[in-house]
Amino acid sequence: MDAQIKKIFLSHSSHDGEFVRNVLSEEIEAELGPIVFASSRPDAIPSGIPWEETILKALEVAEVLVILITRPAENSVWVGFEFGYFWRKTDKRRIHALYHPKATIPSPLDVIQGKQIIDKEQVADFFQGLCAELGREFLGRANLDRIVDQAKLLNTKPSERSLANFERLIETSGWDKIVLDGKDYWICADDALFQIVIDYWLEDREARLFQEEWTERFFSIHKEAKKYAVRLNIAGLTIKEEYFISLDDGRYFVPMPDIISDRFSDTRRFAWRRKSLIFKLARIISDFGILAPSFQEFAEVVGIEIMES
Repeated sequence: MDAQIKKIFLSHSSHDGEFVRNVLSEEIEAELGPIVFASSRPDAIPSGIPWEETILKALEVAEVLVILITRPAENSVWVGFEFGYFWRKTDKRRIHALYHPKATIPSPLDVIQGKQIIDKEQVADFFQGLCAELGREFLGRANLDRIVDQAKLLNTKPSERSLANFERLIETSGWDKIVLDGKDYWICADDALFQIVIDYWLEDREARLFQEEWTERFFSIHKEAKKYAVRLNIAGLTIKEEYFISLDDGRYFVPMPDIISDRFSDTRRFAWRRKSLIFKLARIISDFGILAPSFQEFAEVVGIEIMES
């Protein structure tokens, strides 16, 4: 069913996607019919259409916002955005919240009279209010016990602030770029405490010029290359740095390759490893110019191997 006729937009963290997809949206539709848009549902984001565009369209046509507030949703950029968008669109009306008692409800969400999702009576009150909002009678078709029982199994632990979790989020989450005070920030859509940061002003001041054999093979007339530290920050604290190289006045921004030395000669090879953290990171932040617009094409030009290990 097209987003144009989805009356309810169900906002949630992707960490809660399975519960939303298999339980909450199903039970809402058992009561009200097929009128729920949730980004975690298999048919929600059509192939070939940018997902941000689909989200905005669904928000615009929805009549009601249901927001699921859990531990993972506390720091979700997109949950906050979706709430703010609908808040402005409806002048603070037609918003219904379900929350897990272990979640901290951030402002201004705390002004909404939410219902506890592990309390059956409160879940029933939620359905009564949702049905009334849409001019329907609550008929009790939804399985409230199923919602409550499965909600009790949701993850209630604080987000793990580790490099391993950062790497997982790099692979699984969306990242939204903003530029502020000479810095580029990529903010994790699932947890805004996780950020990728490049401070261009600081690095340019330190003038970290960079030269290796592969940069000499570069085809630009702008031969000067610069080395930039890319910082992986959690709650403002840097837990890891990776180094990227800027070429052609910033038109290319690529990860610094590994150097593989031959024990029996003076030759050196350069390689990117697909499974490495820096290569995964590069899929988010790398830039390529028109002459070599992909990892593969750039690597072929400058003689960098791309290794599967």
